[in-house]
Amino acid sequence: RPLWDSKILNGVVHSFTGDDAELDALLSMGLCIGLNGSAFRTEESAKRSILKIPVDRLMLETDAPWCDIRKDNFSFQFVKTNFPTVKKEKLKTDLLSKENTAPCVERRNEPCHLLNVLECYVGCNTLFSGAEVCRNINDLSNQVYVNTVKVFPLLA
Repeated sequence: RPLWDSKILNGVVHSFTGDDAELDALLSMGLCIGLNGSAFRTEESAKRSILKIPVDRLMLETDAPWCDIRKDNFSFQFVKTNFPTVKKEKLKTDLLSKENTAPCVERRNEPCHLLNVLECYVGCNTLFSGAEVCRNINDLSNQVYVNTVKVFPLLA
C-alpha cells in the first residue's frame, strides 16, 4: 500500500509549478504547497496558485539563488520593495552599500526576496480572489508562519 494512502504525510512540495491534477493529488495527500516567483510568471499560473491552493496549506519560498521574479513576469507589477543590487563582477568592490549592508547580486534570488514573493501573492490574490483572505502582507506572513510550524514544529 503506498505511503500516501495512509494520509499521514506531513511535508511541503518544494517549488510547485505543476498542473491542476498534480495539485489536487498533492493536496489530497495532506501536503503543503511551496510557491516561489516561478508560480507567478504567467497570469494563468498565478491565478491557479491563488485560487486552487488553500491558504492553510500554503508555504512561500525564494528558491534562492534561482526562480527570481523578473520584469517580464506577470507578477512583477505587484513588486513594491526593491533591494540594492550590483553586477557579480562589482560585488567585491561594492561590498557595502551606503546603508552599510551587502547588496544583492543582480539576477540572483536572495533570501530577502521572500518579501517580493509575499507581495506577488497578495497582489495576485487581490486581483483574482473574491475572498478577503490574506490581502495584506502581515496576514499572509502570519498564516505562512502557522503553516510552517505545523510542518516543522521544532521552529516554534
